[in-house]
Amino acid sequence: MSTTISLNPSNGIATLTNTARSFDLVAMPESLDGNTVSTVRINPAAALGSPQKLLVSHQYVKAKAADGIGVDRHVVRFDQTAAANGTLPEVTMSVYLNIIVPRAGFTTAEVKDGVGLVVDFINDLTVLGKLLLNNPIAEA
Repeated sequence: MSTTISLNPSNGIATLTNTARSFDLVAMPESLDGNTVSTVRINPAAALGSPQKLLVSHQYVKAKAADGIGVDRHVVRFDQTAAANGTLPEVTMSVYLNIIVPRAGFTTAEVKDGVGLVVDFINDLTVLGKLLLNNPIAEA
């Protein structure tokens, strides 16, 4: 397993640094319940008072008796902490991508298309700005 994940800026939303970021493995994959495996990585180049963490988790959810089809849950979570200053305590922002896929009925291409639609939605700066301001998102 690779211990580093390198992420390049997308063609959509410009990041603050607009440079590639690497996240190094700091916690080996572990399963506390036998159904979930998670890895934790940090960005060693992040500012000392503003650490960045990337969590990747995979969960196997058993099938319900009614349908006999279980699901796989995949989560990517990005956390960034802002250091405390004279007026604010330390605070953390989290961004999640949560993919829940039945083990039957969908191809990898269909899942990738669904993720792509969400990425396209977020990459539209007008939509993202409205979303963060709790404004209605109307059709164009």
